[in-house]
Amino acid sequence: MYDGWMNLASLLLGLSAWFLPLWGLRRQSRKAGAEAALWCWAGALCCAAALYFQLRYGDSYVQDGDWSALMDTSGAAVWLSGFLLATSCVIQLAVLFAAHWRKRSED
Repeated sequence: MYDGWMNLASLLLGLSAWFLPLWGLRRQSRKAGAEAALWCWAGALCCAAALYFQLRYGDSYVQDGDWSALMDTSGAAVWLSGFLLATSCVIQLAVLFAAHWRKRSED
């Protein structure tokens, strides 16, 4: 069974995890800090969903008994999942700090 759609879903969700917080920071309003926090939560949920799809993709290899494919792809999947998690956290923290300082400078 071809489960490549899970990789595509994971890729799109991972990109969303990076861009949603930045989109929230771009918005200008009086409630910039609260809006940025909501967009960061949306990005965190996208990151979690992307990681879930990677786990499901690896599980599809296990269910099919395709151990060689699992051994070939698991190293890259682990590294890229860690990279997605780390960069998402850094972006979200940077956006929250920037929104906080922007709100402070407006007051």
